[in-house]
Amino acid sequence: MTRNSGLRAFTLQCWDLKSNSPVCIARRVLHHFAGIAFNKLLTGRAVLAVKTPEICLIDIDPPARIQSGDGGDGGSGSGGNVGGNHTLARSPAQACVNVATLEDRASGNLMLAGDLVLIQDDGGRTFVYHFETPQARAELVDPEGNLQPERVLDVLADHNWLIVARTTTVEIYALPTSIDSNMHMEPIGRHKWQWKVDSISLIRPTSIAAVTPIQLVLRYGSIHPWPVNLIHRYVLNLSESFNINLSASRQNFPYVFPPLNTQVIGSPIRLMATYDMAVGSHGTIIYIDSHTETYFGHSDFGQRLAGTRIDERSPDGGVGQVGMMVRESSVYQVSERDEWTRIALEEEEGKIAIGHVNGRITLLDYA
Repeated sequence: MTRNSGLRAFTLQCWDLKSNSPVCIARRVLHHFAGIAFNKLLTGRAVLAVKTPEICLIDIDPPARIQSGDGGDGGSGSGGNVGGNHTLARSPAQACVNVATLEDRASGNLMLAGDLVLIQDDGGRTFVYHFETPQARAELVDPEGNLQPERVLDVLADHNWLIVARTTTVEIYALPTSIDSNMHMEPIGRHKWQWKVDSISLIRPTSIAAVTPIQLVLRYGSIHPWPVNLIHRYVLNLSESFNINLSASRQNFPYVFPPLNTQVIGSPIRLMATYDMAVGSHGTIIYIDSHTETYFGHSDFGQRLAGTRIDERSPDGGVGQVGMMVRESSVYQVSERDEWTRIALEEEEGKIAIGHVNGRITLLDYA
C-alpha cells in the first residue's frame, strides 16, 4: 500500500519466480480495494477476483519476452532485464486484463472457483454468479427458511456440485446447468460441526480419477476444551451408490456424510497469536503456530513454520471417532519475533511463501 497526494493506493503484483531473479510480470494499482480471491481451479477464465468495490474478474496475460542482443533494456518494457538477455516486451501494467465485472458490491467474503463467483452481502446472504451470465445470480438458501449469517470460509467446485464450508457447517449444492435471476439453491447435504470452525481448506487431491474423496483440513475456533491447538483432517469419502452419469441430488449423493476424522496434528496457539495454514494439492499441510519453547526456551512470543503429509494409510475411523494423532514431519523455519501473517504453498513447484507484517514476502524452496 502506498499514498499518492494523500490518497491510498493498493498495488497488485504478479511475479515470475522461474527467472534467475524474480521479476514482476503484471501489476495493477487499485485506489479502491475491499478484498481479493484467487481461483482455486486452473479451468477458470479469471485468475483472481477483486472488490474495487464492484467485483472485477482479472486474468493475467504476461508480457512476451524479447531478445536483447546487447544485454540492455531491449525495448520499451519496464520489467527490467530478465536472465541477462531477455526483457519484457511491454509494461506489466498492461498484463492485468479485465475479463468480466459484477456490479454487485459485496461486503462479505469473496470466493472464486473456476467460473463460479461466490459472494456474501451485509445480511450474510450468499450468492453465486457464473462467468457466462454475470448479470444473473442464484442465492444459497436454508431449506428451513433460516438466514445463514455464518461466514463462508472456503468453497470447492467439483463436477456439477459445489461444496461450501461455513463457520458451523459444510454443505453440498447441486449446480444447475445455467444460473437465472432470482434462483434459489438448497443444499442436498449438510453437516454441522461440533465446534465453530476458525479456518478450513477444502482440497481435491491431484488424481486421474473422475471423482475423488475430498480432504477437509481445519482448525476449530473454540477455546474449550482447547481444540484450537489441534489441526484436524477430515475426509469426505465417495458414496458407493453414487452414479457420476447422473446429476448430484439428495438421492444421488456423491459423498458419505458425516466427514470422517482421520488425522489430528498438534499445533499450539497462544492467545491473540497470529496463525495460518495452507494445504497443497499433493497432500502437504503447512502451518504457522506458537510452538517455540523447544527452540528458544520460552513460549510467550515467537512463531514456527512446520508441516506434515496427509497420511493416506491412517485408519478411516468412524462416526464420532477422533483420528490418529501425528506430529509435524518438518520444521521449515522458526522466528523469535511475531512477524509472519500468511503462508502459501505451491507443491508442484516446491515453493513456500511467507507474508510479513511489513509487507515483505519470503520465498522458501524445497531442498
